[in-house]
Amino acid sequence: MLIIKLDELNIDIFNRFDSWRVLEQSYDKEQLLLTPAFKNGDGTISKKNGEVWCISRILFSDGSTHQGASMCRGDTDEGPLLWSIWNNTKFQTLIVPPAPDFVLEEEGPIPFSKSFNKNTDQVFPIKFEVIPKFEIEPYERDILINIDGIVT
Repeated sequence: MLIIKLDELNIDIFNRFDSWRVLEQSYDKEQLLLTPAFKNGDGTISKKNGEVWCISRILFSDGSTHQGASMCRGDTDEGPLLWSIWNNTKFQTLIVPPAPDFVLEEEGPIPFSKSFNKNTDQVFPIKFEVIPKFEIEPYERDILINIDGIVT
């Protein structure tokens, strides 16, 4: 069984497997361990998965597209719940209000936008489209995030 740490995810790994499930109760110094997600014969993410990190297409408000990762649940209709975007070297985490100010100062919309050499108007609203499909509705998952939080 192929196992990696959450912080080892990158676009090359997502090109091999488009979705990675969290191994329940498996932690290595608080680092989540992942393995390729269970898939059905039609290629959809099986409801046997719990938390799943999936490759995603990201659309900034300026029209630019990026690759990223979104965390969804394979066993429910939840997700995307957490989001990261690949900035050519690493995944950049995005945190939005109502997170505490000290968190937003490090990973909120302003530092996030700056990490892509853009201002917030060029990034937000930002849309995350999960690429793999799911066995459980909604089969296709996406979310639109405004600078002040989630829109839809």
